[in-house]
Amino acid sequence: MGHKLKLVDLHLPREGFREFISSWILDFNNKIYVVDPGPTKSLPILVDALEGMKPDYILLTHIHVDHAGGIGNLSKLYSEAKIIASELSHKHLIDPTKLIEASTKTLGNLMDLYGEISPVFENTILKDPPKEIQIITTPGHAPHHITFIIEDLVFCGEALGVRHSENYLRPASPIKFDLNAYKESITKLQDLKTRTLCFGHYGSIEANQKIYLLALSQIDHWVETIRSFNPQKCEFSIELENQIFSTLKKTDRLLETFDKLDTDIQNREKIFIGNSIKGIWNYLS
Repeated sequence: MGHKLKLVDLHLPREGFREFISSWILDFNNKIYVVDPGPTKSLPILVDALEGMKPDYILLTHIHVDHAGGIGNLSKLYSEAKIIASELSHKHLIDPTKLIEASTKTLGNLMDLYGEISPVFENTILKDPPKEIQIITTPGHAPHHITFIIEDLVFCGEALGVRHSENYLRPASPIKFDLNAYKESITKLQDLKTRTLCFGHYGSIEANQKIYLLALSQIDHWVETIRSFNPQKCEFSIELENQIFSTLKKTDRLLETFDKLDTDIQNREKIFIGNSIKGIWNYLS
């Protein structure tokens, strides 16, 4: 293929926050693309990985703090780079006040781990992407979530969930979750020809029908499992969250390897699995 692709592990200074956030540097067609530059705290890692190259385009699958929190500071470092993101996110890139409020409400003290969110200048946002970039709207994880296709590469963010290894995949269902949009987005990706899937969390795989079918069946299983705990009648609690998680570990074969993960990564995953459970709970209640 006529491209060079580099995975950048944006590890953070906390146990377990490694092999978690994937940023991508793509050298293609004499241009440098950075996909999902990550949070402010990990920008030095990304800059080192660029090895003196200057990005022409910075692509954001979505603007959650772990994927794009550092975009304002990165844009100041590379002022000629153009930002490509969903139109729904443009106003929040220019004025991140509401984004900061929502992120802090959801993540709490984890916001300190990710670092500040700074605004970008409006003239750095590109309204019309170059022809070599195909964009597919893939909401569900976030209303403004998009997927980028460049040559045979599919930068899918969290549209398919969060992957850690061949036998570990989980849904990425945030506090505001939309099941129909989530499943429709997976189906859109399923309709593509076989390509390389580049995840926001974590790494890449060669796509086949199996991964899409697994992701679709998994989200249905999680929804039905959580529904069985009567979210319309019960108040959510940590005890309920733990019970649901215990049930999912026993019944979802894509979580079979959870107990084989390193302890620090298990602890990290418990946090975000909890967020996914809450997102589906809120959706059902």
